[in-house]
Amino acid sequence: MKKNIAIIIAVCTVIIFVAIVVVVLSISGANDLPEATLNNSFTVSESKLQETPIVTEEDTSQIKQEPTPTIQVSTPDIEDTQPFIFDENNPDYREAMRQWVMLIGNLARSYDEDFLLIPQNSAELFTLNGSASGQIHKDFLDAIDGIGVEGISYGNNKYNKPRKENSKTDLVNLLDVGVKNGIVTLAVDYCSGESNISDVMQLNEQHGFKTFIAEDMELTLIPEDRVNPNNDSVISLDDAKNWLYLLNPERYSSKKSFVKAISETNYDVIVIDAFFDTDEMFTEEDVAELKAKADGGTRIVIAYMSIGEAEDYRYYWIDEFYDNPPEWMLTENSEWEGNYPVEYWQPEWQEIIATGEDSYLKRLLSAGFDGVYLDIVDGYETFEDMR
Repeated sequence: MKKNIAIIIAVCTVIIFVAIVVVVLSISGANDLPEATLNNSFTVSESKLQETPIVTEEDTSQIKQEPTPTIQVSTPDIEDTQPFIFDENNPDYREAMRQWVMLIGNLARSYDEDFLLIPQNSAELFTLNGSASGQIHKDFLDAIDGIGVEGISYGNNKYNKPRKENSKTDLVNLLDVGVKNGIVTLAVDYCSGESNISDVMQLNEQHGFKTFIAEDMELTLIPEDRVNPNNDSVISLDDAKNWLYLLNPERYSSKKSFVKAISETNYDVIVIDAFFDTDEMFTEEDVAELKAKADGGTRIVIAYMSIGEAEDYRYYWIDEFYDNPPEWMLTENSEWEGNYPVEYWQPEWQEIIATGEDSYLKRLLSAGFDGVYLDIVDGYETFEDMR
């Protein structure tokens, strides 16, 4: 009997021991399961409702942050674009000029996408037939940001001389076409006297043109009084209330004194030659200084560049041009000494100005100018008159 009891006790002890082992192993196995498996086993209904997990601000501190990859941006070479090819058998001098201007814009913006393009005296290129009622040339208007215009009211060919009324009306109507298409008009009138200046101000305010009253035809003077003073910073042509056209620095003894004189003004936009003299160009540091108004605001600095005439005082001129000019260069302009009309559609000329390794345009871009003010855009008239 005692022997049977002992056997029963032993068997029970084994059973109890096995049960304990099973329980221990079960708990241990559950702890080894992934956390997500445990959560899912108890919150299946919630997981179906919450397909996207919510991460709290506290949780984000625990997430390993991967470094943002560095994107390498290379500056395009502005000489990559091919120049416009002129059709000698079917010459369209106006379209050739439009294409030339647009090429310059494309080249410049491959380097600086915000670079401003402002052709001077070129309103007739806004439309296909040169009149305000004509079909607009959309590509040309899309390519440019503004237009410079001389003598809308006074001084288109002589200081203080009024423009003929019919010519004035036609020009203003064309400029209005530009304004309607987002083109900012920088108007310079060469005049003096309270009555004349009042005429200019009234017309320009009526049509939304930006006013500059030049005190001399040579553009050597900074007027003491600004038109439409503005103490705010200017980051676009639309923001501008006034502008300064100071093309000739002959009154200044040095580049430093010239830069200082402009820096002491609060003009919103300034247009200057990129060179103080034949060999001395304004540097990136000079241009940066010019971009600061005297009152601490910022402004736009634009460089002048002639694209329809070669000038014998530029760095690209060689003495050989006097006696043995290239085929694309015409005889000297009788009204402007040292200026030579060019066949602006020719690749050789375009290489000098925009497409070449040492082009004029590339120098402007390197100096940090905000844009370019293109002169002799009306050079197509020279060739139209020759036909």
